[in-house]
Amino acid sequence: MPLSLNGGAIFADFDVDALTGKVFLVRISFDGYGCCNAPPEVGRLNVQESSALLEMAQRGVVDRAALDPVLRRYFRANEHLLWDDALREHELV
Repeated sequence: MPLSLNGGAIFADFDVDALTGKVFLVRISFDGYGCCNAPPEVGRLNVQESSALLEMAQRGVVDRAALDPVLRRYFRANEHLLWDDALREHELV
């Protein structure tokens, strides 16, 4: 499930853990930095956040007001596994 963020400056690909049903980042691409593959130990969104994101994807309508704080918390929790400088420059943490 791909998401475009910051006016297309960032593309994030998410998947669903088959065992838990929780959403997790697979890769994220930043303008000016390139593509960062998430390691296997990247965290998962909680069940409620995963359900909300999956519902948005199924409807094809993203509620930015609801999603932005969820993604900021997620990226902040996983920034040590991703490109923290790119996350900060693109104001995701």
